[in-house]
Amino acid sequence: MLKLHNVLTNAGAEAIEDILGQNTAFGAFNYIGLCNATAGCTTPSVTDTTIDNEYTTAGLTRAVGTYYDNANGNWTISKTFTATADSLETNVTGLYNQATGGTLLATNSFTLATLQTNDQLTVNITITAS
Repeated sequence: MLKLHNVLTNAGAEAIEDILGQNTAFGAFNYIGLCNATAGCTTPSVTDTTIDNEYTTAGLTRAVGTYYDNANGNWTISKTFTATADSLETNVTGLYNQATGGTLLATNSFTLATLQTNDQLTVNITITAS
């Protein structure tokens, strides 16, 4: 039996981008959270529903990022966090549709960052519907 895959059109990809990236009626996925690496972060997995030990203080609390349309079903959510305490370690981020709880759309790890008071960390999460 021959199986053929659907072709996602540019218009369809843009619709997905609009719904997921910026349409607040559906709960836009524009909240970025950070894992507290000191408490422990696990390697991101497709089965994750949250990121471990998410920061809830010290300037690294989950927050709304800025939406950027990169065209053809590709968009970026960007957030700059400013540490309000010393020795804050993080290396995992997640993209959610709510300020607390909600659905985790995507997660990723990055090189361990240790932040001191007033240090800034910019997180850019880029999603492509394809």
